[in-house]
Amino acid sequence: MSGVTKHIYDNDIYSINIMWNKQLKQIEKILPYTYDERIIINLLKKYYPHEWKSVEYKKRYYDTKDRYLIRKKGKNRYNMRRAEVLIRRNPKFKQLTSYKYKKEYKNNFNSEEKNKYEKQLWIKREKKINNIDNCTFLVGDVSKIIKSQKEKPDIIVVDPPRAGLDNIAIENIFRLNPQKIVYVSCDPVTLARDLNILQEKYNIEDVTPVDMFPNTYHVECVSVLHRKSLEK
Repeated sequence: MSGVTKHIYDNDIYSINIMWNKQLKQIEKILPYTYDERIIINLLKKYYPHEWKSVEYKKRYYDTKDRYLIRKKGKNRYNMRRAEVLIRRNPKFKQLTSYKYKKEYKNNFNSEEKNKYEKQLWIKREKKINNIDNCTFLVGDVSKIIKSQKEKPDIIVVDPPRAGLDNIAIENIFRLNPQKIVYVSCDPVTLARDLNILQEKYNIEDVTPVDMFPNTYHVECVSVLHRKSLEK
């Protein structure tokens, strides 16, 4: 392997390992109580799908170069391993799969912390996974978060629990004064209560029940409301 070519290949492998080290530090926080190599790899594929595919692309790239070299010189040069094999050489991956680490992880396992980190990681990664770059996800109690919102949106979509919207949420919806509200409800009783309050400033344009749970008394409803005055 020539010096320049070897430098490029080695740099690619080095960059892949740096990337995996960073990703595995996040995956480390959401590992289940019992796990194996396959679970770690599946979590990487779930939370970092594009990055994982980039390694697979590199593998195909070097395979193509190897096939050319075999035809021309009778031997390959790179022989890059599949991502599932290559990652087993990564130092952080070796640490996470070691007997000593897994035993210590079990002793210190906290399901609440794991679930919290898992939720945070998904919210952090969801935009990149779905190639969304024009929105922001805010996590927390709606009644607290909505008070800090300064920008006035054109549309607000609410999907509260069965208890419906609380007074703080409704007050801030009025403050934000969107042109349209889409209200998704899982309890017609609290929906009726909230619509009665919202119709002070909004016209109820449509209410559509959705029977998502046949043979039960549960019913979802989607309501659309438009602002009575379009003056801001």
